[in-house]
Amino acid sequence: MRFMVILRTKDTYFMLPEERQLKLFEDSVAFVERHRKAGNCKEINYLPGSKGTVSIWVAESSEEITLRFLENPMSIYEDAQIYLLSDWDAFVSTTRKIYRHLLAKK
Repeated sequence: MRFMVILRTKDTYFMLPEERQLKLFEDSVAFVERHRKAGNCKEINYLPGSKGTVSIWVAESSEEITLRFLENPMSIYEDAQIYLLSDWDAFVSTTRKIYRHLLAKK
């Protein structure tokens, strides 16, 4: 399963001492890099001006992706939105089948 993850850093992070911010930042980068190398994080982009990132991840389930992000050292300082992504071609194919079925009833 593929997931789009949008993370936004909370203001409470920026109230921490800069040394603590740096440590959390570096630990979070290491978390992402570990998952990039493992093939779990397919793409990640910074959202300028939003204090956040958007990324594409793969996992076997919603529970797995949720638990994975709890391992991120920054998790208590971030608001996360996680969306399951559906394959475009499968969506188009299924939608066409639905319309053919509906139109056949008329």
